[in-house]
Amino acid sequence: MKVEKICIVGGGTSGWLTAAALVKRLPKIQVTIIESTDIPTIGVGESTLEQFRSFLDFIGISDEDWMAECDATYKTSIGFQNFLYNDERTIHYPFGPVELSDKENGFDDIFALSCFHEEFSDPLSFQKYYNNLTTVAESNKLFDDIVRYTAYHLDASKFARWLRDRICVGAVEHIQDTVEPVVGDNGIDCLVTKGGYAIQADLYIDCTGFKSMLLEQTLGVQFNEFDNLINNRAVVARVLYENKEEELKNYTNCYGLSSGWVWTTPLWSRMGKGYVYSDKFQSPQEAEREFREHINAHPHDVECRHIEFRHGIHEKAWEKNVVAIGLSYGFLEPLESTGLLSTHEVIKHLVTVLDRRNGVVGSVDRDSLNTVCKGVMTGMSGFIAAHYYCSHRNDTPYWKHLTEEKEYEVSDFFLQGGWKTIFTGLPYIAFGAQVLPLGYDKEDMKKDLINRYGRYIEKDMNIKKNRWNNRYNDLCRFIDRQPTTLEYLRDGIYK
Repeated sequence: MKVEKICIVGGGTSGWLTAAALVKRLPKIQVTIIESTDIPTIGVGESTLEQFRSFLDFIGISDEDWMAECDATYKTSIGFQNFLYNDERTIHYPFGPVELSDKENGFDDIFALSCFHEEFSDPLSFQKYYNNLTTVAESNKLFDDIVRYTAYHLDASKFARWLRDRICVGAVEHIQDTVEPVVGDNGIDCLVTKGGYAIQADLYIDCTGFKSMLLEQTLGVQFNEFDNLINNRAVVARVLYENKEEELKNYTNCYGLSSGWVWTTPLWSRMGKGYVYSDKFQSPQEAEREFREHINAHPHDVECRHIEFRHGIHEKAWEKNVVAIGLSYGFLEPLESTGLLSTHEVIKHLVTVLDRRNGVVGSVDRDSLNTVCKGVMTGMSGFIAAHYYCSHRNDTPYWKHLTEEKEYEVSDFFLQGGWKTIFTGLPYIAFGAQVLPLGYDKEDMKKDLINRYGRYIEKDMNIKKNRWNNRYNDLCRFIDRQPTTLEYLRDGIYK
């Protein structure tokens, strides 16, 4: 099959992001997008990961182009508060590169240091030792050299409209209508609008959200749930700032409650907040009551919306002449801000596939995209589950179930040596929760180091400690002189 015409069903962020990528990267392909004004978008996926910056680079969009029109701010980290522990401390998962230039033994360095200097055993020490953005997040400051490593908080609905009006206008045929698919032997034959207008394409993109109208409802592709994640509901709200200087953080915060957790995504004009929970442990009414109490919002002050969802992915993202993108393909709870990740990474893979053989696609192209997409989503589901797996909390039936009763797939990460090879976010979470590699024992390791290196090892550890302390103090002094997140955005993006 040669793809020369693509029809996208559904607008929202997924639909317009797909259209924008096709316009920018494959301008010879004719693109039509059909969206219904009767179907509202979810509009809660407002926090991104570092890969979103790479995707914007991929389609040639700079921060100055879009951020001010989409209420966007910069994001340096994800903070987990009252989550890994039942207290107020925040364990960060910072973005940006792992700093290994002066750490000859990689992740083993901090284990060796902790044998001789107790402060390196602290749950917060790993993040600070290996990633400068931890201190940037804790200080709530921003500066040019660090911004290139950040992700974003954004208003997804405004971003979709910006893509429509600034990137796709004039290059994409835009139809506002509802459609019914007509099925043939090779997938979708055509789409028929409510007014009786037939639309044909070589490839159809399903961006209809949880409905999955083309992939699941029409072609019958099976949805497979992830049983390692139990949350299935959220209650969400838009909250205005009371003290913007203090509340506009440069990271997304995830705060544990009795039966789930609350996200806070600080946009320029407001905050997005939502309580993700399991209805096996809390009713929607109880969840809203606890959520309102947490954000200090009375019913007449803040409007709440309730959302139901399921974790998992369809058996295939690409079936016959249909590709599902975003919620139409799959969903993971937003603990690690994966909503837009599952959208733009599928788009990027699809554009690559369509480009590599000049629009000619076959089974190898479908199979490669399906394999990659399944691997990404399955891997992320395990990563999210590991946050609960590692938590110390057992103070409510929900947390007791997750940390003591539920069975998980044990990763090789927990074996000795896993820290040396895994350069993902998992070491930040595991060390923060003090789930150290099996076989690690501080006293045994200290004896082994002394036996191996003699009296020189203590001197070496002192040198490393002092070198790191000096570098950390220099960093703190530098950060103290930098603008706050509010000041940086006000004087740069929103000037």
